[in-house]
Amino acid sequence: LAPELVERVYSLVAAAAVQPAVRTAVEANHDDNRWWPRSVSDWRVRMTVAGWSTRVSYAMIGTYSGVVARADALGWDGLTALDDQAVTTLVRPLGLAASRVGYLRSLSGFISKADSTGTDLASMHAGNLVRLFAASIHGAGYKVAQCATLYARGYHCGIIPVDSGMVTRLAPFLGIE
Repeated sequence: LAPELVERVYSLVAAAAVQPAVRTAVEANHDDNRWWPRSVSDWRVRMTVAGWSTRVSYAMIGTYSGVVARADALGWDGLTALDDQAVTTLVRPLGLAASRVGYLRSLSGFISKADSTGTDLASMHAGNLVRLFAASIHGAGYKVAQCATLYARGYHCGIIPVDSGMVTRLAPFLGIE
């Protein structure tokens, strides 16, 4: 970025950061993201709920948290053993139930294929995994693949996801095309 743009971004972030409500929300969400809670330990369930987090607004976070808790309680084997109707019932409160069921089934097939071919997803370079995930999982584009990989590997793993709001709203506000 150009030096004047860096200074502008810094001043905008600094102005927002001194607001107590903003600071509290950012700090709370930084260490334990409400969409991708650290309490979910199975990386496969993490990849699932990362995909399910799409189109979940801040107003729906309580509903989404309940779905995440139920999926986590079931575990990967329990979750993937559910029939489509049971998964639909689980995700219905989030909307787009058919898409979320399709995502889970596609993710399950992807993980099974990796297991059967001896592909070690955990040691794969993050960029390669993101590209493979985006190309292989129904309903997962590049952004969902970034988020699923980030969440599966844990925060601060070298992936910085960019959401559509950053592209369509924040970037133009900062003078970035």
